[in-house]
Amino acid sequence: MTDLRNIPLDTPTLRDIDITVELERRNRRAPDYEAESRALVSLAREMAEKPAHLLQKLSEIALRLCRAGSTGVSLLERKNGRDTFRWGALAGGFAGFPEHTMPRDASPSGTTLDRGLPQLMRQPGRFFHELRKYPFIYEALLIPFDYHNAPAGTVWVVSHDRERTFDHEDERIVKSLAVFAAAGWRLWQTVEEQERLTGGLFVANETLQTKLELERAENGAQEDLIERLQVLEGEIKDFKAMLKKRRDR
Repeated sequence: MTDLRNIPLDTPTLRDIDITVELERRNRRAPDYEAESRALVSLAREMAEKPAHLLQKLSEIALRLCRAGSTGVSLLERKNGRDTFRWGALAGGFAGFPEHTMPRDASPSGTTLDRGLPQLMRQPGRFFHELRKYPFIYEALLIPFDYHNAPAGTVWVVSHDRERTFDHEDERIVKSLAVFAAAGWRLWQTVEEQERLTGGLFVANETLQTKLELERAENGAQEDLIERLQVLEGEIKDFKAMLKKRRDR
């Protein structure tokens, strides 16, 4: 692998790193529909059986199908009042940086979501300085996806040397995977919402049960007090009756 870390950082503008138009000019490699079909079937199975692992599985498939150096899924989140991207899944050279976060305006994913279109960038670290902390990126192809009709994140593939560049076939594959990412993210959000709702109902139910038990305890205490008062009242009546008999003698 060619180490290009020392390339002069002399092009600080976004326009200089944006090479999306080259997707139209490059020769398109032949698709491998059989491998893609097997991968998508396994991805669908993962979504059905283990939705929490879907994004990681997706990243591993993208790494293989696109013959990339690294792949990942960046998820848009609100953190401390600021839009931030979290790497929800990683494969390849970037796998050693799980759960990393990056401000939206410091990430190529932010530009991708702003434009709402696939983006191809060359040496994005020249403009996005935050990327200089990580393995060198020669090219990055990013595809946006939505959640509830709002921007939610990106699926991306990167190369770490000039020997590997991306074309329309890679774009097509990553677009297909982004559909799964959107569906999987919606599913996972739904699962979390259901768990929160179920948890809330459980807490509410437990609170209600506790309240009822306390009320029953209070009612029981009141009934016991009433019984004691009734007994005491009877004893008082008996005592008065006894005193009256003594006076009458």
